[in-house]
Amino acid sequence: MNKVMKAFLSSTYIDLIEHRKLAVEALERLGQEVGRMEVFGARPEEPIKACLSEIEVCDIFIGIYAHRYGYIPSDSQTSIIEAEYNHALEHQRPIFCFMVNEDYPWPPKMIDEHPSKARLQHFKRKISEALVRDDFTTPEALAFKIASSIGRYLTQTIPSSGSVISKDSGVHEHKSIDRILKLGVHQAQFVNSPVLYYFINATNLSPNRTLELTHIWYEDETHHIPVMRSSRPLPVRLDVDQSWETWIDVYQIPEPNRFSAFENFRARISTGTVFNSEANPNVPPYGFVPGGPIHEI
Repeated sequence: MNKVMKAFLSSTYIDLIEHRKLAVEALERLGQEVGRMEVFGARPEEPIKACLSEIEVCDIFIGIYAHRYGYIPSDSQTSIIEAEYNHALEHQRPIFCFMVNEDYPWPPKMIDEHPSKARLQHFKRKISEALVRDDFTTPEALAFKIASSIGRYLTQTIPSSGSVISKDSGVHEHKSIDRILKLGVHQAQFVNSPVLYYFINATNLSPNRTLELTHIWYEDETHHIPVMRSSRPLPVRLDVDQSWETWIDVYQIPEPNRFSAFENFRARISTGTVFNSEANPNVPPYGFVPGGPIHEI
């Protein structure tokens, strides 16, 4: 991903300081520029006009909502955060919304009372009726979900360099290259588990060869971390078009790549050939993990 896109971060502030901080860090680790009120600096226009102007030059809108409706200008019936959402909608920006889980403990002094509470509830219903939104709890959980959602969006929007040459790409394939392993990576959780993992999916795309997969690991400039699970022992043989999947806890990935390690995994086959990973955008919301039963979750 070499294109820098700009994201606008919308939320109330005092109740979400740490959530906003980790959200910004997650987006910046994805290589994105983040527009937000903390970095606007001195401007001649009013704050609301400055925010709306920023939204117009952003590529993505991210809304984070807890239990406060926020400041309502004296000449308006709508808070700034709702006005920002409406403006992003009017300008057809891709919108990603995250709402605090209603069962998650929250400081009482950071929870609005009526009439602001009623206005916030109406605003949240409006979002839920218009969009598929996600919930959050801790700042870390929010950062994970933002990184996963925006990372998936970027892989779908920005063409990937890919590790497999398309026959329609105009590039001549060498006939001697007949061992092809596609290594796709996405973030997900097991049902009823709060732990977020990187799932590494290996698929044998060779035209007529079985492949023996011997090693999978994470790699950056200073780290080499094997990916090993007791229910996913290596080596494993993959028939043509067969997939196999393993996983690693995101907390095993070192900073600063924890949220953006989709292209940092490697796989080696028995011939010694090493294949690089790429983000896998085509992941359904629910599914099975190919490769056999799971014992350690």
